[in-house]
Amino acid sequence: MKRRGFFGTVSSAFVSASAVGHAAPQQSGQERRANKKRRILCNDDSNIMSSDPPPTIESIRKVVRSYRGTPVDALFWCGGDREVFTYDTKVGEVFGQRHTVFSNAGDRRTHRNIKTWIESGKCILASMAEVCHQEGLDFFVSVRMNTHYEVDPASPSESGLRLNHPEWLIGSPPGYSKGSKEHSIRMGLNYARPEVRKHMAAIVIELFERFDVNGVELDFMRHPVFFKFHEAYANHHLMTGMLRYIRRRMHEVSRARGKKFELAVRVPASFSAALGVGLDVRTWVREALVDILIAGGGFVPFDMPFREFVEAVKGTPCQLYGCLEAARTREEELVRAIAMKYWTEGADGLYLFNFFSRGAEWKEAPLFREAGDPRVLAGLDKRYQLDRKNYSPGVSSHLGSVFDTAIPSAQLPAQLYEDFEGAGATLTFSIADDLALANSQGKLKETRLQLGFDENHSSEDKLEVKLNGQTLVSDGPVRAGTLEYDAPIPSLRQGANQIQVRVTRRTRGLTSPLVLQRVEVAVRYK
Repeated sequence: MKRRGFFGTVSSAFVSASAVGHAAPQQSGQERRANKKRRILCNDDSNIMSSDPPPTIESIRKVVRSYRGTPVDALFWCGGDREVFTYDTKVGEVFGQRHTVFSNAGDRRTHRNIKTWIESGKCILASMAEVCHQEGLDFFVSVRMNTHYEVDPASPSESGLRLNHPEWLIGSPPGYSKGSKEHSIRMGLNYARPEVRKHMAAIVIELFERFDVNGVELDFMRHPVFFKFHEAYANHHLMTGMLRYIRRRMHEVSRARGKKFELAVRVPASFSAALGVGLDVRTWVREALVDILIAGGGFVPFDMPFREFVEAVKGTPCQLYGCLEAARTREEELVRAIAMKYWTEGADGLYLFNFFSRGAEWKEAPLFREAGDPRVLAGLDKRYQLDRKNYSPGVSSHLGSVFDTAIPSAQLPAQLYEDFEGAGATLTFSIADDLALANSQGKLKETRLQLGFDENHSSEDKLEVKLNGQTLVSDGPVRAGTLEYDAPIPSLRQGANQIQVRVTRRTRGLTSPLVLQRVEVAVRYK
């Protein structure tokens, strides 16, 4: 029998009667209770599956126990990519299941390890969940909702679904060059296709139907394009419909098993950026479709409008987390500043992405513990920055232009000219530390402003720099292209600050702009 649902015409074995329609799912009294608060959520790429020797229960336990004594309360375990998975899935494709020959040692190890675990009667995902719970960690499976990498069709990393159904991919419209964004997203799944939404919903639902997880994360930041660009906004209702269906099924399973499951989503760093790629996140929060909202990919943590997320979740059971991305920074003082900003602005916790690769030594470092406690962070040195719009992950296969699509506008780089209007750049930034209090208590050592310019800067360039209306005097260049200023209290303050930078004299013979690449404020304590 066929039944018409929001996916289109699909099998009744997949869509239950309660899935038809678009009304928000009703929560029971138990499910309406405030969701569990966790300080830090840590994502793990599950690269243990390619290790040699093969992972064992003991090696898994070692990974999980490395979080002992840290503020990490939940592990978010990535189960695969491109609809190819490392666990015993009955819905998706298991890595290597279509292959008998592997072209490289890494793929052979991965296939061997997956096969060994599944044949043992308990796959890696089930074992990870069991060990996490034994060690006091909550366990979520992270599902990457799209991937635009170009993969060799013969690779076991390429799914049979994509090979057999190229019409389900976004594709490249005619007339766009190889370097264009339109070309870079062509290999991604097109969620305008009901078959794609059906398949991805089934992947998610299987995780809480078959495994002892605390919840599932829908990672909409890997990669954050789901439709053809010109169709994304008009199709946002399709994504919301898919979430309603997943949420409804989650409630049914929760009631049947007497266990609460949570749905987490990681989304672009502003509501407008999310809506621009077809994600109506405000509606998801308003309809209680999600329990955990992870704001941003961590690429623009200083400039992102985090407070709009805080306002959206206010009065709802949804927990809000600020994302830190190791590819953005791993520097101690920057991580402290980002964490302090999130805590001060109203985050329920922090979400760490790509930090798992730092290994046990990083987890044992003080920073890991400091980040989870704003009271400790308050008295520690920090560096606050303005973000740059042209973020690049540093690896070409990461498709920086695709990430760029979901990143809100940033204030840098800024072009400065010596012109007849005397126009300069006015930049705003926020300080989370209570500087006035620390200064009055004699705890504050210094606050310094640094401006970094491109290679066109020289000693002949003269600038006028004002902090909240007060003119600052440079101490001279720290190094080529970098100027430093004392930023005194109370001119520098907690909350919003404004810096004005104007070129009063440009190097002789140069008509090109002076490009301001970096703005940073160091807060140091005694």
